[in-house]
Amino acid sequence: MNASEKPAALEQEVKFFLEDPARMRRRLSSVGARPYQPRAHEANIRFDTADGALTRAGKVLRLRKAGQVILTYKQPEVPAATLPPAPARRSLETEIIVDNLEKTSHLLQSLGFRPIVRYEKYREVFRWKSVLVMFDQLPFGNFLELEGPDLGELRQTAGALELDWKNALQTSYMGIFLALKKTNHLTFLEVTFDNFSGWDFRQTKEILATLPHEGLYDRQNL
Repeated sequence: MNASEKPAALEQEVKFFLEDPARMRRRLSSVGARPYQPRAHEANIRFDTADGALTRAGKVLRLRKAGQVILTYKQPEVPAATLPPAPARRSLETEIIVDNLEKTSHLLQSLGFRPIVRYEKYREVFRWKSVLVMFDQLPFGNFLELEGPDLGELRQTAGALELDWKNALQTSYMGIFLALKKTNHLTFLEVTFDNFSGWDFRQTKEILATLPHEGLYDRQNL
């Protein structure tokens, strides 16, 4: 297995909306976070069955091009019935590297899957202890995503970066886009910088105030 591929592994993640990315960069530097992956453009295609069975089950089938082309499958972890909901989204994730985005997309569609949304973003990754800290620039706003195997370290990282855990978003990027689409009567399904040209990020902030935060979930996991 290629070093950049990974078998099914438990992933915990939370994200925060950033009003001042430059300030957060300074904070990362002050706590000693190290660069892990340089800023890169990502093009993504999300697939589902014709009846939306994957989305309803909280599962993700995604094809991403960011230098390499990566096929990702995610499924939500099924928590023990006696445990309360976790404050970070927990999912089992499998990734494999493929050699061609167009051919893989054609293969998936031949198997009965269909593209349901295309989206782009820029991502830059830092590492602090065991946590990956990801700067995500999307067409509708800037976000910081924390990902790691241990919830306690996610909380510790958020605290070190002076992020209020109560503002941790459980809504995915797709969930945010769908909320923006509904509220603002957007007609497109491609989340591109061209489509969101001139977008006021304050509109995104207003929508985020109405969406699930710490301890809550949606299933539109991008």
